[in-house]
Amino acid sequence: QIEFIKKAYGPGEKASATIEVKRAEGGIPEKSEITARVRIDGKEVFEKKYENELNTTTGKLFIQFDLPQEIEIGDGTLSFTIKDGGVVETKSKTIPIILQKLEVNIYPEGGNLVDGLECGVYVECFTHYGDPADIWGYVYEKGNEDIKLCTVSTKHEGRGKFYFTPKFDKKYFLKINKPTGIKHDIELPEVVKEGVSIISCENVYECDNLITFRFASNVTGKYLCALYKKERCLVRFAKEISEFQIKKPVSLSFSVSPNTI
Repeated sequence: QIEFIKKAYGPGEKASATIEVKRAEGGIPEKSEITARVRIDGKEVFEKKYENELNTTTGKLFIQFDLPQEIEIGDGTLSFTIKDGGVVETKSKTIPIILQKLEVNIYPEGGNLVDGLECGVYVECFTHYGDPADIWGYVYEKGNEDIKLCTVSTKHEGRGKFYFTPKFDKKYFLKINKPTGIKHDIELPEVVKEGVSIISCENVYECDNLITFRFASNVTGKYLCALYKKERCLVRFAKEISEFQIKKPVSLSFSVSPNTI
């Protein structure tokens, strides 16, 4: 089994991968000879032999290799030849190479980016093949590209979350630094002048845990707060925001019985 450490790589990056090797009848071939090869666009760019380097507990081998600075098509393959005594096996996997373009989706957690309120923003990224892609970058304000308002990175299956406080009359963009070679910046949704921000305090809640959110508004008024499971309302109550509470986050907690879920 071959696994890449990241979901996507760009030209010039150092790629990392592991291969797990076990005998069909069980056990780890500790003294096996493994040769790793990398082909990019039909040309071999890396070859290295590993002898007696398998982890004796997990049967895994960790390798790293540099991708070429210039890649035209992005057709890359990592292959392993494993020699265990008189038995020879070959394993291979496509290298997730990204060239210049990703599909990036941006979702403000509360529905909108709101003037003067800290907003949580979800991001998900895919390759042109539809596979999840990991990224690292930052958000900047139009006209101030070198000023990083916040960093952005995906953590699992091309998904991540970041926080920043937008202004109504400004435009914001996501610049992707890794994988390298992404030349287009991603425009974030337009900032609305009035609204609310809702930020969950945890990414995942157990069914019997207290569910907590940070709630803020830049307009006074009474707000109906409700927790839904699909189309069924589990709990709801009213929350009033006074003049003194404008733009100040307040904590909201929902206690839900596991029987209702």
